Amino acid sequence: MPALQSSEAVLQACRELGIDLDDAYRVERMLDREPEDADPCCMSACRPCVVDLQLAARRARQLLGRR
Repeated sequence: MPALQSSEAVLQACRELGIDLDDAYRVERMLDREPEDADPCCMSACRPCVVDLQLAARRARQLLGRR
């Protein structure tokens, strides 16, 4: 199976986690950030929540073979 490109991995992660594909660019920007550097949830019940975006970035990294 060929390796995924980062944009493909992000789109797949968004689909898996139910994140609107219009927000995929936000997930892609998080790929190279350390999880501990991520913005915290603001507790305003916004969608997508930054926590959901972080989960999608983590999943995309897994799909890319990064940890």
